[in-house]
Amino acid sequence: MSDNTPSTVTVSAAGFMRAVANATLSASTDDTLPLLTAIHIYPDPNHKGELRFEATNRYVASQERIPLADLLAVKGTLPHDHFIYRGHGYGDEQEADRLAQLKNHLSDHEDHKDRFPPGYVFGDDADDIARLHEIEHGLPRPVPETELDVVVGVKDLAKAVKIFKLATSDGTKYAEPLLRPHVVISRDPGAERVSLVLVQSDGPDTSYSPQAIVGNDYPPVDRLMDQALSDDGEIERFYHIEQKWLAILAKVETGEKSMPVRLRLTRAGKPVLAEIGEHYRCLIVPVRPSSD
Repeated sequence: MSDNTPSTVTVSAAGFMRAVANATLSASTDDTLPLLTAIHIYPDPNHKGELRFEATNRYVASQERIPLADLLAVKGTLPHDHFIYRGHGYGDEQEADRLAQLKNHLSDHEDHKDRFPPGYVFGDDADDIARLHEIEHGLPRPVPETELDVVVGVKDLAKAVKIFKLATSDGTKYAEPLLRPHVVISRDPGAERVSLVLVQSDGPDTSYSPQAIVGNDYPPVDRLMDQALSDDGEIERFYHIEQKWLAILAKVETGEKSMPVRLRLTRAGKPVLAEIGEHYRCLIVPVRPSSD
């Protein structure tokens, strides 16, 4: 692991909870196979700035990618002291002064006051308001990168989702996407546990640290997907797929009201690839009936 690339990521809470729920559908429930009752979380090698969640039970294998967020930037890109992010030695009194300066600037300055009229509710997190200011100016941010690569049990991640759902306020409207709840995932090198922290602009942080599964290599789901699509050959006339595996596709959450399923039929004897939207895909191994 390089010195400059952290083993920490930040993603939207909604995206995290959805990706865990979708991956759980493809994970095994056989406790004698601990790797298959887990979800593999790591950077998507084909899409910079996105995190991949994958799971398999040997008959189905799924992958979903969600974008990384730049929520916990070390500092802002503006030269003014009161626009710099937390972590620069601010005491409580200085932080309160910085908060007031930010609110006054956005409310009174000619460049911003139309967007933030009198009575606009900013909240009380100066970092969030500093991000609003950056968004206002359209300042470029680097694409987040990470070397985080962890395998965590489905039951532990499901518990985290339950805890985070109880801690978030349903129906709350946010001025900007970055102000919505986010989840920070991190793991120190060699650590036995993964840190999951729900960060909210309108409430306290909520933490949960499940055990990481170590010592074994996760099944090469990415390679299996590439192999399924790489061989040329005659497409079968019939594909026999167990009903319970097809039922998974109906349960996948996309965040949209309706999303069609694309089926890509491969060479005889190879799995079928199902795609939902641009970020979710699933391999399904067909069964061989005694006769067609």
